[in-house]
Amino acid sequence: MIHAIVADTRRLRVFEAVADRAPLELAVFANPAGGKPERELVSDRPGRVINSASGAHQALQGHTPAREHALQSWLKDIARPIRELLDARDSTGLILFASPRLLPMLRQCLPASAQRLIHKQVTLDLARQPSGALRKRIEPALRIAEKELSKPEVSYRSHRVRKRGARAALA
Repeated sequence: MIHAIVADTRRLRVFEAVADRAPLELAVFANPAGGKPERELVSDRPGRVINSASGAHQALQGHTPAREHALQSWLKDIARPIRELLDARDSTGLILFASPRLLPMLRQCLPASAQRLIHKQVTLDLARQPSGALRKRIEPALRIAEKELSKPEVSYRSHRVRKRGARAALA
């Protein structure tokens, strides 16, 4: 089976290609911290330090914003249920649909077994579309992936042998 993951910062949806029908939505994982502003994710102001050059007080900023840290934690938390879902459904291929900023984080948080299944990555933020419109948008990609993954693989060696045979027939 070919599966599609459509994600944004608020939720992640998993779809499965079904023969002669629109894709079936298998699961929705909601991010509880997805729509919250930064001030609701941290409890207080950042720490303060004294600048040694000027002697002035300044805020000590963290390297990772709280919103991005919450997103990474959520992606790590849902990685295991996604792997179990894909394993239970005998997935043979995976297509990722996400925004350009989220796609690398999503790919990194997926377990190695799911990363090997990735067939294609599409940099589109489709997660906020209604279910019907979303299914119509991802269905062509799923059908193309099914056709590409069902083709038998041709190795270089067998290709070379055919060329020699064709040359021999011409000579």
